[in-house]
Amino acid sequence: MGSWCLVTPPSYGSFAGLLGVIMYAVACGGAVVSMAYIGGAARALYPEACSLPDFMRRRFSGRAAASGRLAQGLAVTMNLFNMCVALAAEYTTFLELLRSYSGLPFRIALCLLIAMALATLAY
Repeated sequence: MGSWCLVTPPSYGSFAGLLGVIMYAVACGGAVVSMAYIGGAARALYPEACSLPDFMRRRFSGRAAASGRLAQGLAVTMNLFNMCVALAAEYTTFLELLRSYSGLPFRIALCLLIAMALATLAY
């Protein structure tokens, strides 16, 4: 989590109200709590699995020859999509925070954001 966590809950709360913010918090925290229990059960079934895609491959490999690899590929694809959405939210929020606090025009702020992203990539 990064700069988007400064903006998203208040923004969501401005149109969803207190109940919306409470449900947002339950949804964010519920995933972590459920993974604590589900992860323990998955570890008990396949203690040699080291990640969710590896667990999926081991869990579904007995059905057909390629089904375990297909499940692993789907899990990897979903994880990468989730990371891309989080990164896009982070960069979008950073761009808006940079523009609102510094008063820079959009193109200059975008160039600074791209430079920061490339510097992070090169690091």
